[in-house]
Amino acid sequence: MSEPPLALPAPDCDVEALLTFAGTYNAYERWADSPNTLLKMLGPIRRKWESTGQIPSWAGLDALRALMFYEYRADYFSGGSEEGQRHIRQVLEAIRLKVAQQDH
Repeated sequence: MSEPPLALPAPDCDVEALLTFAGTYNAYERWADSPNTLLKMLGPIRRKWESTGQIPSWAGLDALRALMFYEYRADYFSGGSEEGQRHIRQVLEAIRLKVAQQDH
C-alpha cells in the first residue's frame, strides 16, 4: 500500500510548518551524499534563480524538493533568517506550481 501524497503547506503557513515540510525530503539520500555534491547538481537551477530572481519553470518536482532541502539546510546552519525563509517559501511556491501543472 502506498503512502498518501504529502500535503503542501499553505503559502502563508507559519515557519514551523514550512520547515517541517522542507525537512520531509532528504536530498542526501535521493540526490547526493554531501552538501557540495548537492550544490553542484543544483547549480543550473540556482544560477538561473540568482540571475533572474525566479526559479526556472523547467526544474522538475524532484529537483525542486532537493532545492528546498538545500535551502532549508543552508538556512539552518547559518542560524536561520528571514531571507532564508523567503527562499524556502519561494521554492515552496515553485513546487506548488509544478504540482498544479502535473494535475492538468
